[in-house]
Amino acid sequence: MAWFKNICLSFLKILLAVALTPLACGLSVALYKSVSTYFDVYSLMPFIFGFFSYLLIYAVFQQPIRTYVFTHELVHVIWVFLFGGKVKGFKLHKNGGSVKVTKSNFVIELAPYFFPLYCVLVIFLYLFLDIFFEMKPYWKLMSFLVGFMWAFHFTITLYVLTKEQTDFQGPGVVLSLVIVYISNVAILSLMLCFLSKSTSFEIFFRDSINYSVKSYSQFINACSQLFERTNL
Repeated sequence: MAWFKNICLSFLKILLAVALTPLACGLSVALYKSVSTYFDVYSLMPFIFGFFSYLLIYAVFQQPIRTYVFTHELVHVIWVFLFGGKVKGFKLHKNGGSVKVTKSNFVIELAPYFFPLYCVLVIFLYLFLDIFFEMKPYWKLMSFLVGFMWAFHFTITLYVLTKEQTDFQGPGVVLSLVIVYISNVAILSLMLCFLSKSTSFEIFFRDSINYSVKSYSQFINACSQLFERTNL
């Protein structure tokens, strides 16, 4: 009966992925509205310049896979600690790496694909130093570095998603991709709200809720119409 259990579990994962799709649409529309309506492009120029600076480096030197492998495994380790687990082994290879841990779940498995470690470190370092020093003169530098590091996270994540990933075996490929997409859109939106002077977290949360509710409403209506047609 193990095969039947696996089929049912896979079906439930796909259903959950479908159920999360309207949320992904709502967040995407909220991000688009924020960028097209609220954001002051001038205030985000350092972020944009940093983003395209990394793309230029990436185009010249191609994927820095060794750097990403280290970052990938390090993010696994960080999230294992956050969930109260322990790390028993940490290995890096030429084209990959592995971590032996005492605890694992879908968040730990997917964390490297949605958690931009270096962006978070740059922002926290800036905020920490701002407690002791006047950091406003370095705001543009911080924004540039966040854009640069986000491009690193974005491009390498896209690259590794084209390869077979063992991290997706637990949640399943479809559900994993939906979760990774939602998480990246949400995190990017929050970073842009932090960096932009013309919008706020409150505006983004409001738009996210509104557009997500509309997406779910349209999704339910579409399912109802489909159900009615199949019954005729």
